[in-house]
Amino acid sequence: MGWRLKLGGTIALLLASGPMPSPAVAGDTGTAERIVARLQALAERGDNDAAFQLGVTYDTGKGVAQDYGQAIRWYEQAAAGGNAFAAFDLGAIYDAGRGGARDAGEAVHWYRVAAERGLGRAAYALGAMTEAGDGTAPDPVDAARWYRQALAGGVEAARNRLAALKAAQAQHAASPTQNPAREFSVVIARWRANGIDGNDSVAHSALQSAAAHGLALAQYDLAYSYEHGVGVAVNLALAYAWYQTAAASNGAPMVKAAAAVNRDRLARRLGEEERQTAGIQSNDLAVHP
Repeated sequence: MGWRLKLGGTIALLLASGPMPSPAVAGDTGTAERIVARLQALAERGDNDAAFQLGVTYDTGKGVAQDYGQAIRWYEQAAAGGNAFAAFDLGAIYDAGRGGARDAGEAVHWYRVAAERGLGRAAYALGAMTEAGDGTAPDPVDAARWYRQALAGGVEAARNRLAALKAAQAQHAASPTQNPAREFSVVIARWRANGIDGNDSVAHSALQSAAAHGLALAQYDLAYSYEHGVGVAVNLALAYAWYQTAAASNGAPMVKAAAAVNRDRLARRLGEEERQTAGIQSNDLAVHP
């Protein structure tokens, strides 16, 4: 299957600022209803700039009740008219699952539309999803291509991802073929002999290796270890990252479902700074089955 870097979740730091504000509405709340009505009249007559502003208005809930269905409607019109920002914001809605279930495939589609129109942050988002195999087949070569485009568009975070891809490729080329099931058997044997609560560095090292080589059950157990301090210091960000990796793996459905439940439960315990750290750390988990 080759190597790849697993990325948990999506591009939280990049998207933290949200959609582009609508200048027509944000500065004049007293006449918001009239402004929205005017934008809608223009958009219905085919004005795609008005459609984009209307989409942002419903997306952010500035001047109107927040309505992602309406945001999608108007963003789609603006994107069909060539607006790269509208395509990006559509990708962000589907990526984050705002207003419904997350749809990684739709997120990839719209990020690609925006990236092909030259938007650097869309190229970065598409690179990250392509690298992770999230909503599309994992392809480090294609991911690198999008990261290079993002870097050319001023997204400095792409420089780190390109370096990580290069390092992972070199590591994989230099490493002998691993047997994650055999590595995990070492963990089980040592836990049976010594218990799971001791500081067993050999077991933890074998567990990390099995997880990094794609064994979903090892990824789940490693996440559990970081969450509960089993043989390691508690690290909720790393626990979240490994639960995310296990949930997105090709492992048994029961393991994936349990990992997703624990990931979502843990997300509610993490503060904003910890969630950002988790996003960064999950980006750096090298998984090469």
